Amino acid sequence: MHSTLDVKSQKKMTAEEILEEIEYPLENLQNLLFAFSKMKVDDGLKEQEFSAIINTLHHQVVNINRAVHTK
Repeated sequence: MHSTLDVKSQKKMTAEEILEEIEYPLENLQNLLFAFSKMKVDDGLKEQEFSAIINTLHHQVVNINRAVHTK
């Protein structure tokens, strides 16, 4: 099971195609941020778990950025 959704950016996508490509990664990013915001401060996260969350956020933002800037 994957925790991220990859954007399959192609060259010369229309605005509609770009929106379709980023729809699910944006939804995934929103859900991840929501879950992250609901964590209690005293919830102990292991270093690997925290790194996984931050890496997932970064990966989603990079993929969305890549799709939006594909011309």
